[in-house]
Amino acid sequence: MVTLSGCGIGSGGSDDPNSSSGSQNVVDEQQLAIELSGDTRYRADQRVSLAYVLSGDSVSGASVSYQGPVELIHDPIAQTLKADAVPPGVYTVTLTAKADKYIAEATLELFIDANFGGQYVSSDELKILTMGRGEISDATDSASTGDDSLPEQPQQRATIFWYVKADDSTAFIESLCTADITVDGDQAIGSGLCKQSVGGQKKVFTTLDVLVVYQDTGGVQLTYSFDGDGTSFDFSLNEIRDNYIATDLDLSGVYRSVLTEGLDYLLVSGVAGAGESMSAADDGSGIQRCSITGNLSRYDASFIAATEGDGSILKISDMVIDNCDLSSEAGYRIAVGEATGSNQSGLLSVLQSGVSDSVTRFDIYAYRGADYTDPLSKLRYARVCFNGAPTSLAADYDVSEAMCESLSGSL
Repeated sequence: MVTLSGCGIGSGGSDDPNSSSGSQNVVDEQQLAIELSGDTRYRADQRVSLAYVLSGDSVSGASVSYQGPVELIHDPIAQTLKADAVPPGVYTVTLTAKADKYIAEATLELFIDANFGGQYVSSDELKILTMGRGEISDATDSASTGDDSLPEQPQQRATIFWYVKADDSTAFIESLCTADITVDGDQAIGSGLCKQSVGGQKKVFTTLDVLVVYQDTGGVQLTYSFDGDGTSFDFSLNEIRDNYIATDLDLSGVYRSVLTEGLDYLLVSGVAGAGESMSAADDGSGIQRCSITGNLSRYDASFIAATEGDGSILKISDMVIDNCDLSSEAGYRIAVGEATGSNQSGLLSVLQSGVSDSVTRFDIYAYRGADYTDPLSKLRYARVCFNGAPTSLAADYDVSEAMCESLSGSL
């Protein structure tokens, strides 16, 4: 939030308040001043709201003119500038107040960032990108920009995960990556990690120059490079819009891993947006394998004015994955690998084509950190029990009604 006091502008060769009484555009804050306030950074789907205040002895006869993005509607009675949405970009907003010979001006820079959040896929369906919704911080510091001379500005930050599948009949995941990015206008930059299959073995790379550029089509262009060997990548991805996922989608129930047999059940409990969590239940073997616990939180959609809020992406925190090593299985060496670890974070990504008849499918992206030899994983689950009863998928996983009743007892 910023508040900018009015500053003088001049015409006729002078803006000196001590200029002759016959001059127009006299600056005198005792007679006329204007203050413009409001947040300076928004997402492109977010309602923009600015306000201003006039003061001074001549304020009763003042008129105010506006210059800036056409989407902002100036209401001189309410003394506001508002818009349901403004396209990505950097805009100068200027208000000029005039009363008789007096004039005052207030200006601010308005930063509108693209909303990249969602799921994207390449035309060959071999590259998939999942991006958490950007969240705007209070301000950045010089350390994050690398330039001590830059003023502090709010920043929109997000986490992304992406993977690349083999172009063969197996479609195994050959590369799994993550990055933390900062959004600026119609692009986002950052760095992160990738693990990739090299000669049939896992290798971890630091990713540099991660760049996500918003396209007019609604898709994105993703480029990045590996530190050390100079390998670079450039993907064009389209937004996945199979189905709208409501922000209050009920995810509660019992889930089964679709990857391989013998993994623990995943239980999701809680009401949408209020204390949702994940826990694990033994599959009946008496051996815990890939048990997951963690907390879920939904992105705030209350401020979204231009589009429907998308509930397909949730944040995961305080995640613990126990006894989960699938690195010996060729199909999951990269996708899952050695996923065991505590204090993990990540994203839950609801598959847009996987919501029907009480069936919900989602991916869990888990990030352990650069200190791990296997820093990240992706697991997939499908709901087999909902409201204590089997879903249409239950029979595929040998889940009976009695099992659903038993497993759902703790939800």
